[in-house]
Amino acid sequence: MARRRKQRTNYKLPMDLQLLEKLAPAIVHPGVFSLVRNDFKMKASSGIWRKQDGSLTARFVWREPAGESFVVTVRNIRLPALETAG
Repeated sequence: MARRRKQRTNYKLPMDLQLLEKLAPAIVHPGVFSLVRNDFKMKASSGIWRKQDGSLTARFVWREPAGESFVVTVRNIRLPALETAG
């Protein structure tokens, strides 16, 4: 009997970069966020993903023109409104 391949699913929430840039200061610790300089630009690989257990994972990627990058990942974000609805 042939094995069925598990179908890949994309749980990335559809958001534009402007919204992610507004959310980043609220999600990332202020001490870490202060390390992001003005010449860093947020990249499209940034996003927020929904996990199977209902929590969220946020990844913010900033890159400067010279190529240096700064990546912050915050896991297990729980929103009370989502937990009562689900």
